[in-house]
Amino acid sequence: VVDKNLPLLTWYAIEPLAGDDAGRALAMVAEIPNSGLREKVQRRTAGSDEGRASLIALLAKNKDPKQWIEHSDRLLAALPPIGRLPMPTGWESTRNIGMKFAQQSGDAAPLSDRLRRLGARFGDESMLDHFRQSVANVDAPTQSRIDALEILKASKAQRLGETAIAVLDVPPLQRAAMEAIVQSADAAAIAPQLIAALPTLPSDLQPDAINFLATRAATANALIAAIRDKSLDQSIVPVALLRQMNALGDDAISTAIAELWGNLGNAPQNFEKQKTFWQGVLSPANLADADTAHGHFVYTQVCGNCHPLFGEGQAIGPDLTGSNRADLNYLLENVLAPNALIGNAYQMHSLLLADGRLLTGLIKSETETSIKLVMTAGTEVTVDTDEIEERKRSDQSMMPMELFDKLPHADVIDLVAYLQGARQTPISPTRRQMSVTRLEAESLAAQTSAGRIQPQGMKGFAGEWSGDSQLWWTGAESGATLTLTIPAVVTGKANVRLRLTTAPDYAMVKATLANTAIDADLYDTSVSQLEPVVQWKDVEFKAGLPLELSLEMVGHNVEAIKNWMIGIDTIEISQ
Repeated sequence: VVDKNLPLLTWYAIEPLAGDDAGRALAMVAEIPNSGLREKVQRRTAGSDEGRASLIALLAKNKDPKQWIEHSDRLLAALPPIGRLPMPTGWESTRNIGMKFAQQSGDAAPLSDRLRRLGARFGDESMLDHFRQSVANVDAPTQSRIDALEILKASKAQRLGETAIAVLDVPPLQRAAMEAIVQSADAAAIAPQLIAALPTLPSDLQPDAINFLATRAATANALIAAIRDKSLDQSIVPVALLRQMNALGDDAISTAIAELWGNLGNAPQNFEKQKTFWQGVLSPANLADADTAHGHFVYTQVCGNCHPLFGEGQAIGPDLTGSNRADLNYLLENVLAPNALIGNAYQMHSLLLADGRLLTGLIKSETETSIKLVMTAGTEVTVDTDEIEERKRSDQSMMPMELFDKLPHADVIDLVAYLQGARQTPISPTRRQMSVTRLEAESLAAQTSAGRIQPQGMKGFAGEWSGDSQLWWTGAESGATLTLTIPAVVTGKANVRLRLTTAPDYAMVKATLANTAIDADLYDTSVSQLEPVVQWKDVEFKAGLPLELSLEMVGHNVEAIKNWMIGIDTIEISQ
């Protein structure tokens, strides 16, 4: 019988020794069978220069390839996960013995691979060169090139950025290459190549590249230079990074930001929370269902008084036609935090005139004797300078705060879909009408494998639940299922939306309909509606044949109170 406690007691006794006298500690456990104790000692000793030297000396004493491989694997696992380590005493001798032994074994690859990985972590340039060549080898398997990049990244290899930037244009390697570039120390050397690659990088990699360039004064200046000469659009840099670059303390950067972008104001305190909320509302699924013709109409009512788009609208604020509006993050930053960045040309000015009038707007033109002011909706007025008693420049944007909050969610979705479009779409004052059947969850036939289901009144909560109630499933357990029967209220393909409730003590569920499963985390800090809505597209309904919707309890958010319950409001079927 193997005692589980004795190895732990032994470990607690010798752990201090493992740090103070690595060689002796390793010798004490060298012959102990696999109990976990030997691995603990090796991990402890691998944290010091003396310990790594002792481990290398033990590695050289192995008698066959299998032992070499096993000991190398344990040593690799014991090393800190990232960072170049000082080369241990005796490494070169052990490496040479190991390589010779590998050649004599008849199957050199496995042992040679381990020795190269160890050598890379110890800064052995001969081994690092092997992995650099592997990355550059166009005939090598993609995964081996990615693995080589990962090893170079973990080793903080010299010229890491140079190696990675050379394969940044290879689609299967782009993610690994960008992660290596972010870890590299040769930023200034590769900045011109990275900036040149920015326009063709996938959208999910561009933020990593821009973040990397914004962390150093030299690379930030190079990025700004590309924006100044129009190689890059200035909207590619988010406001948060402008603040970061401004904080670098470089006068040239601060001057350029003021010149090219304008006044850096403050974002609302709840900006990140608002951004996360609207990202949920403006999910890809919701935007795909949007009515852009109605979005065009919403634009004329909400945005067109100040912004031109596709040749329509007043030219008071920036022309949106050439902006980075396809990027949802860009749109949200500009709509939710309009005062965070106000371009020089769009800073509001207030003019108090001698006759008592107060005029507020943008200065369109100015001479020594007069100022032409553009007010909301495009009204222009020319004022003689000798009429002006007081002139102030505001740090507030003409764009109202909480613009989206004043609109129905459906209008916001239509508006954003229209804004993101590549071309003009026709205008319609009415939203596309769809046939929608709303089924109250508490009215459907239901079966559960555990817990109980009952209607729950929702009038006491801040939100909108259909019929002011929901179906409440409580007292369940992990793996429990609830099955709802959906009657065939339509025939043919239809979209199905499941409206769920979130709460601090709600679980995570897997919802399955028509053999398609969707996971949903129903945790939130308050009781509200889940966004984005869980939905299935093109579900086939056949006359007289109901469908079954299954919900399975699968876990909890780490922040949630661990109660096994959920709430279901409605099921909507639209054609």
